[in-house]
Amino acid sequence: VPLGDAGPWPAGARRELVEAYLAHLDRLEPRLARRPGETPARLGRRVPERVRALAQRLAERFARARWAPAPVSAAEVDAARAELTEIETAWSDEDEGSGA
Repeated sequence: VPLGDAGPWPAGARRELVEAYLAHLDRLEPRLARRPGETPARLGRRVPERVRALAQRLAERFARARWAPAPVSAAEVDAARAELTEIETAWSDEDEGSGA
């Protein structure tokens, strides 16, 4: 997966976290109808309210992994994966409850 003009990133925790987040957005695309130029933080405010804080934290993790120079740990990748799973599950539960 190319992540910017420099081409694919080297293997490692940073790439894993960014790719996990981008795959998460792809899975949620039918529900999100992402707007052009919409930031991860704004997008996170449109998820179900009961997981909104979690989505904001996940968006912050993604932004740090994508743009900050600080190292990304395997623990951060694991935490991000747990957060995105919880968000997707909550959204599926909400859809089932609404008859959507």
